[in-house]
Amino acid sequence: MAIPIPDVWEAKRILAIQPHYDDNDIGAGGALAALAAGGAEIDYLTVTDDLVGVLDATLSDEEATALLRGEQERAGTEIGVGRQYWLGFADAGDYDYYALRREIIRHIRLLQPDFLVSVDPWLPYEAHGDHLKTGRAVTEAALLY
Repeated sequence: MAIPIPDVWEAKRILAIQPHYDDNDIGAGGALAALAAGGAEIDYLTVTDDLVGVLDATLSDEEATALLRGEQERAGTEIGVGRQYWLGFADAGDYDYYALRREIIRHIRLLQPDFLVSVDPWLPYEAHGDHLKTGRAVTEAALLY
């Protein structure tokens, strides 16, 4: 007996897990907006603080964080994101994989999504460590949850 493949377009709640504050918008923004327009609740979970990508050296870490989160809030509003959560792991840092996986599992339990959306760590040319670590952690979290 074959197990039916769930249809993402029937999802009621989606947790989109991104390594950096703009990855969901760039990689899946159109699909997430369409899902939100169709009635799905969309939540974002951002893994890193994304501070390595801030080019303005005059900003303190606190100012840069506020700027990035403000930009993400505005982008999320355009897409239809209901809630956003930030884990604050160091961008391009040596953070603990198991701590990341544990936090993802915690958010899955908290939010009870029908679907998870994230980066694909097995893309042939994916080389960013945060993307690889996040994608694998999301996969394991889904299996362990």
